[in-house]
Amino acid sequence: MQSKFLTALLAASALAAPAYAQDQHDDIVVTATRVETPIRDLPADVTVIDADVALSRGQTTVAQALEDAPGLGVIQGGGLGQQTSLFAGGANSYHTLVLFDGLRLNDPSTPNSSFDAGQDQINGLTRLEVVGGPMSAVFGSDAIGGVVNMIPRHGGDGPLNARLDFAAGSFETLNAAAGIDGTLGAFRYAITGEAFTTDGFDLVPARMVTHTGDKDGAESSAITGVFDLQLTPAFSLDLLARRRQSSADIDVFDYEFAPPYRETRVDSPDAEVRQNDVTLARLGATWALTNTLSARASIGGIDQNRVLDRFGALTDSFDGERRFADLTLNWSAGDVAGFSDVAVVTGVAVEREKADIAQGFGYPPPFSFTRADQAQTGAFLTAQGRTAALSVTSALRVDDFEGFGAQTTWRLGASFDLNDRTRVYGSYGTSFRAPALYERFSSAGAPDLDPERGKSWEIGADTSLAAFGQDHGFEIS
Repeated sequence: MQSKFLTALLAASALAAPAYAQDQHDDIVVTATRVETPIRDLPADVTVIDADVALSRGQTTVAQALEDAPGLGVIQGGGLGQQTSLFAGGANSYHTLVLFDGLRLNDPSTPNSSFDAGQDQINGLTRLEVVGGPMSAVFGSDAIGGVVNMIPRHGGDGPLNARLDFAAGSFETLNAAAGIDGTLGAFRYAITGEAFTTDGFDLVPARMVTHTGDKDGAESSAITGVFDLQLTPAFSLDLLARRRQSSADIDVFDYEFAPPYRETRVDSPDAEVRQNDVTLARLGATWALTNTLSARASIGGIDQNRVLDRFGALTDSFDGERRFADLTLNWSAGDVAGFSDVAVVTGVAVEREKADIAQGFGYPPPFSFTRADQAQTGAFLTAQGRTAALSVTSALRVDDFEGFGAQTTWRLGASFDLNDRTRVYGSYGTSFRAPALYERFSSAGAPDLDPERGKSWEIGADTSLAAFGQDHGFEIS
């Protein structure tokens, strides 16, 4: 069971309100149902974090911004640029699905397919959407505890808009970002470059005898481009491309061969994550088939590469690759059987992921090697509608994985408006997590490993106080 209660009885609370704590009832999100929907119509705990508001508060990274999201634990293994895990709804980090504009970021080459949230800045984003609860019926594997979706900037009004940000702080930390966006006739564009560097601090606590004061620094840079071209009133193309490069000094755990015979974190000036890179691209096309029916097709892929060094030599490397193609139909049905704003979305996706892993487990040279790949096909259907005060959503999905067959998940929910500022909601759904390639095919793996499965229900309520813009609420799941 989990509960939350946020109060705004004191004016000081309003001054400390996080980036998401505005009146979000009318905010439109796409992550929860794959179609634009006001938060008040969703039977889920949804948080929207405005990137510009977060930046104005001095939050420059994804990890820092997500610390404001209720129900989401952010655990960082040190300072800026260090390994950071996300825990949604009290589940494990590998039960949290992370997306970039809908593209799956969970790394197929890591031992549990989790996502490292410690490397990315938010200057190239317009917002982050966090949806709590099981979302496998919408997105498939890994979405057991919740989903985090990073939404990039798109071209704004006018031919040219420019942005420039620079900040400096403790530990010799520098953050910089620059971007341009605009609209030139039928063409929209947005390009953002961002980078940070920090000397960091010693990850080994001063209380430990292995502490020497050796600093563990990090650096990262990224460029993101989003392009849209409206070729005809009914047909458009879009392209998303992103490249991120990062590296970090780390401290490792060494085994003590004397009492108390344990692993102890030690200063390791010769250990580093030399490479922690992500490259992704997606090409999409959208057709307006009728006034109420549209189709969208996209193809793309993502490469993730992580290299660890020690003593000046390679110890471990993890290379993950994912390729996909999908087709989606969106029907805005309008009024149907007493419901208004009825929307139905259905789609199919094919995907292949690969992992190429070499491990020395912290010591050179690598001696354990894993090479594996896996294909999957998924099909889903979502439907939603509302009456004057009641909103209903549903989702059904079937995923067929090479090696262990089909997994079916579903979700039902409803949200009821008590008044203009207060609602109650509830949902029930199933979820699953497919075993990672490492878990199935490494030297310690089990090829016949079954997926993890879950069931979850949630009841909640929230209200907003106009005087302070704060939220009150509770949820049980």
